[in-house]
Amino acid sequence: MKNPALISLACLSIAVFAAQSSLPSNLANHVKLLEEAPSFKATLSVLAAGGAPETVKITFAKPNLFTIERNGGSLWCDGQTLTEYFKSTNTYTQVPVNEKTLGQIAAWPETFAWAPVLLKETAKNIKSAKVGAKRNIKGNMVTEVAATLSGPMEGTATLFVDDKLGVARGFSVKSGNVDLLVTASELEVGKEAKAATAFKFNAPAGATKAEAPPKPAATFASVQALFNKTCMPCHNATSMSAGYNLTTYDGVIKGIAPGDADNSRIVRSIRSGRMPKNGRKLPQADIDLVVEWVNAGAKQ
Repeated sequence: MKNPALISLACLSIAVFAAQSSLPSNLANHVKLLEEAPSFKATLSVLAAGGAPETVKITFAKPNLFTIERNGGSLWCDGQTLTEYFKSTNTYTQVPVNEKTLGQIAAWPETFAWAPVLLKETAKNIKSAKVGAKRNIKGNMVTEVAATLSGPMEGTATLFVDDKLGVARGFSVKSGNVDLLVTASELEVGKEAKAATAFKFNAPAGATKAEAPPKPAATFASVQALFNKTCMPCHNATSMSAGYNLTTYDGVIKGIAPGDADNSRIVRSIRSGRMPKNGRKLPQADIDLVVEWVNAGAKQ
């Protein structure tokens, strides 16, 4: 289930943008309702540009509990352990949960609009927003809110805020290589807390636990090898797309703010999917490698 859009578990620290008070009232209310909600549940239709719709079921609950189920498998978080299940091989991996993995939810294109259930201050991810037209989605009147996003979801989005419920019933988003239309056929803002046991992964019959791949060392050599593999020939000494030559340390450091991945242009580009230009978004492990190297000081 290595879907780059879903496992885009990137960028756990989020840059600071416009305050919630500056948002349109219906969007500010959407954020407030979800921040105060004990849980949220929805059945989604996720349509990628040029693709076929996929059904994704999500349940979020406080504190730090969620499940995401889709065709290829599922993700489970019981507040302590994050489990990823792969249906094709009937295997699963498990890693401890930390602030980093939780914050990555904000970068999942399929679910980012409902992240306030789990994450604080998500309104800071919205650079600007403007109320648009009203429309009908599956018998429900909604108001469009066009938003400009930055950071892990840098791009544009239009949220469809339900006039009765006060929360988004869906959205469209364009961020890097991501171009999605997401609508909820079923949506429930929970009023009661859910037990953590409901989010504990129960392995299907015959499923086996697979060891997570070893984490690569966050050195410039490993980062350089990654750039050589994924960023050429756009960023070599000859082409220097966007003015960057990523074949040398001096060339790489021009797009890096040592110790601050969130304010490093190269990191923002690979998080959003703008790099690699003609490929799919980098696997999360590769993004994490670059982020770790930058936050450690980006040493040569």
